[in-house]
Amino acid sequence: MPSTNLTGPFVLTADQISKAATKALPGTYALGWIDNGGVFHVQRVGRSDIDLPGRLRSYIGDYTHFKADYFPSAKAAFEKALIETYGTTGDVTRVSFAGKTDPQIARELLDGAGIERQTIDDGLPELWERYLGHLRARLTGTPVRVLAGVHALLDALAAVEDVALGLVTGNISGGAELKLGSAGLWERFAVGGYGSDHEERDHLPAIALARARAYWRAALPARDAVIVGDTPRDVACGHAGGTRTLGVATGSFSAAELRAAGADHVVGDLSATDDLVELLTA
Repeated sequence: MPSTNLTGPFVLTADQISKAATKALPGTYALGWIDNGGVFHVQRVGRSDIDLPGRLRSYIGDYTHFKADYFPSAKAAFEKALIETYGTTGDVTRVSFAGKTDPQIARELLDGAGIERQTIDDGLPELWERYLGHLRARLTGTPVRVLAGVHALLDALAAVEDVALGLVTGNISGGAELKLGSAGLWERFAVGGYGSDHEERDHLPAIALARARAYWRAALPARDAVIVGDTPRDVACGHAGGTRTLGVATGSFSAAELRAAGADHVVGDLSATDDLVELLTA
């Protein structure tokens, strides 16, 4: 499997986890073993959107060693912008960010803090401007980490004549560009549907497909599209848009949870390039 640019390796014990990952923050990890020559062999890669050390502890006994690092904190940039714009973040410990659009997240946080709807709406342009500024500063020099298999899969799909690559993401378009651009991925996608297009994620596949049809001047039926994501909301938005769905258990949700959400297919990660190309182009 591809190597990972993470800190470690460390022995996968509670003590070593507490030393290597001291805070319950989002991050990415690789799990595996070390051979007699001291080489770390990756068996599983993934990420935690909430609690990196907690996710690592869940694998104790299944693997012997790990590497890990925290994400550049887009969530911290979001929270700072909320405080500057509205004077509060709302209750970020109770509102999940997973699979939601940025506007939905902001509204849930601020509504829960008792801020009136009109005040929320009036402040959104200023919120996004501040958020993008803080996000850009955090990503400078510390780009988003790309999970194993992503570049290889995108390369392989781009080489298939009748495959078109687009985005469906809850990020506002500027946030998606900054995050993916920091990892060299933004230019891979010609079109997309973004949280800035609609607050409800279920509307985004149709928006992305409409742009794809205009861009490639092709019919592109929804059933020929595949939404790839790591949360049940990704699966749900694919169903709402009439597409097929591929759940990838590299985030905070297990393969079982993605299957229960109704994903057409579920994989542990994106490292099996040939198998995934065959699945996605079937």
